[in-house]
Amino acid sequence: MSNKNIGQLEPTSVRTVWPDEALDFTPWLARNLDLLGEAVGVELSLIETESYGWSGSLDILAETPDRVRVAIENQLEPSDSDHFARLIGYAANHDSRILIWVAPRFYNYHLRILSWLNSAMADNTKIYAVAVRLEPDGDLLPTGGDGKSLGFKAVFEAIESHVDWSSPPVLTGEERENLPHKRRLFFQRLLGDLRHEGFTDRTTPRAGRSQSFPSGHTGIAYNAGFEWSRPFVFLSISVGNRAESARIFDALSEYRAELERELPDLQFDVIGQHGGWRKTSVGITRDGHIGDPDETLDEIRAWMSDRIIRLKDAVEPLLKKVMGQFQSEGSYRDYPNTGTLEP
Repeated sequence: MSNKNIGQLEPTSVRTVWPDEALDFTPWLARNLDLLGEAVGVELSLIETESYGWSGSLDILAETPDRVRVAIENQLEPSDSDHFARLIGYAANHDSRILIWVAPRFYNYHLRILSWLNSAMADNTKIYAVAVRLEPDGDLLPTGGDGKSLGFKAVFEAIESHVDWSSPPVLTGEERENLPHKRRLFFQRLLGDLRHEGFTDRTTPRAGRSQSFPSGHTGIAYNAGFEWSRPFVFLSISVGNRAESARIFDALSEYRAELERELPDLQFDVIGQHGGWRKTSVGITRDGHIGDPDETLDEIRAWMSDRIIRLKDAVEPLLKKVMGQFQSEGSYRDYPNTGTLEP
């Protein structure tokens, strides 16, 4: 296990300490289940690591004092659907009633699924999403077998319970038929607000659930609308191939702490993937629905106008820096000011 550059650790640079998920992180986590247990409020005892079954090898199989089996799947990258599917399969194989998924960061897509599953299975199964990060610390945390210590503190935070995705209002048939008109009127007024603030000179809204505004870089746009039936303001990143989209998204994520100082409710998310395209976003959401009463929509529109302007003000200089660096390296072919893809 490497311990170089510990003093310069960023909070989420977990691979600096655990380069390999199976060889480094899983054994360390198995030796420190007390830290994970504290995050979820469950006392955990190790049964075995790499617990094999018909669906593959579960990273860690543990149990509670009353012998309830706990399936733990860990990863060193942001949450992905492959690890999630394996966690469900391994839990079924070991008849686990508590499932714990550990990762440095969780996308909202996966958190929504976990929130729904916990609601549907509340009587007999609980799934936790636990974010892990490293913070430099004077108290050295022992690594175990080799007797060495590393100058960091591992912090675990259970985050599933933070997500509250309210159901949209139940609409009558007439109200559903009226939604396209309400949406057009909403966006017409939103464009008026944004023209007044000098954000855009557009006068006619485009059809659809959201409006897209150029960032000056092909495939990257500022958006405002109703994604997943909720008001959402976000920067979408969907350039020519998956690797380029991921690299731009990850580069902006390096400035996450700086952006969150300006916008505390900012979220980093993967919002869709189609073929070789990966669409990611940096944005903000809130409660609400296009079917809400007019007075509520007025409040949502004011929020949306304020947030998209603040988002652009915060992101634009960082995006310019990131794209300038990539272009100087010749690693990204950009066509400034030629428009953007619709989300």
